[in-house]
Amino acid sequence: MNPADRGWFNRFIRRQILLEQERMTTVVAEAKTQEVPIQQFLYELIQPTGLMYGFPVRFIGKSPRESGTWTEKDKIKILLSEAFVHIGLYYHPPATGRLRESLPQILDDLEKFYEQHSALIPAGSRQRWKRRPNIEDRVEAVIDKRISLRYDWRNFWNSFFHNSLLFFDLLDFVLWKETDGAASGPGILMQRQVLRFDILKTIAAAAHADGKVTQEEKELFSFFLESAKLPAHRKKQAEAFFRDGLSLQDMTIENLDSWLLKKYFLELAILTMWINRDISADELTFLRELAHKIELTEADLNASMDQIRGFVMQYWDQVHYLTIRQNYRVVSEQMLRRVRTIAKENQRMLVTEVKGSRDLAQLIGKYTTGNITNKEKEKLRESLLDALKAIPAYSYLLLPGSFLTLPILFRILPRSVLFPNTHRQEQKEEKKSRLK
Repeated sequence: MNPADRGWFNRFIRRQILLEQERMTTVVAEAKTQEVPIQQFLYELIQPTGLMYGFPVRFIGKSPRESGTWTEKDKIKILLSEAFVHIGLYYHPPATGRLRESLPQILDDLEKFYEQHSALIPAGSRQRWKRRPNIEDRVEAVIDKRISLRYDWRNFWNSFFHNSLLFFDLLDFVLWKETDGAASGPGILMQRQVLRFDILKTIAAAAHADGKVTQEEKELFSFFLESAKLPAHRKKQAEAFFRDGLSLQDMTIENLDSWLLKKYFLELAILTMWINRDISADELTFLRELAHKIELTEADLNASMDQIRGFVMQYWDQVHYLTIRQNYRVVSEQMLRRVRTIAKENQRMLVTEVKGSRDLAQLIGKYTTGNITNKEKEKLRESLLDALKAIPAYSYLLLPGSFLTLPILFRILPRSVLFPNTHRQEQKEEKKSRLK
């Protein structure tokens, strides 16, 4: 399969999708059983891929074996197609568990969606798209045209808005399905222009949050501004906002009427702040006020902070704008603090895990005395990681397991977890000394 060749979508359906039908139908069935709302389902699918942030770093399912030779555009074709099929399955789950049963409805929905949002397709391409003989070819033509705009695909920031608007295709498809086709689109291009303008306002406000605008933030804003392709008067307004500063109190963000869009704006603000290599107290205050302004909770903010840190940590080497080593060191320390907090808040659960395994307690003792083999070290590390993974909050961190070496695990896990008996004795002695 080569997404650059004509007929790629049909081959994608026959090879990639049908090979993965068991995984896909299971994922959707679990979401439906747990009554996961569709926007949350889409977020959990797309956020780890990086598409929301303009730089896709992985597929939703298993990577096709040929994907190592594909261009960025080709990868995004497959990622977008995967996402559309998952959304389609959410609305049209197959009764027999076989994807072929649902595909006609999914493809019909996709074609109708783009027909009603035809402004997204270049005018000269619309008639050629509709003349294709079968629906697979017509869907392929639409996706090709959505991704064929002339952007610099080698540059993260210059491709950001184009990639993000593809994410908006998915969100608009969900809203279209949720309203039975009522949320359709003569004004969709204007809506997207407003979104791009509001993104620039959010970046400007975030850059001024700590009272200092760095050169990196200026360059970041310039990249976004050039990529946004705003009308001249809007561009001047955006430049003025960045030059003069913009407070949250003075900022209006239009049309944030969905949970997922609110999460997107919040996470964009968080991601922007990594340019400064750290999030200061003033910036954290800004993020809390932004979350409140767009009616997200403190839990939403904490979850988004964790997701962005996890994305940064996991895909550091793949996203070139993150490759400053100093950034990595700072983000690493912040992530460690977050894991340490989670471990402390759940230490009773962790103590139960450790005390419930005689082997684990023995391995901890061997490690502290230095009398441990390399094989036992790896077993100890895996056992401690398994204990952490039992904590629900840990699963949202997207922290690469290779980052948590044994020395790091012993730094972040409370003494009450690693040495429960010794810790209890120390507490008794401390209590006695205070009573004297």
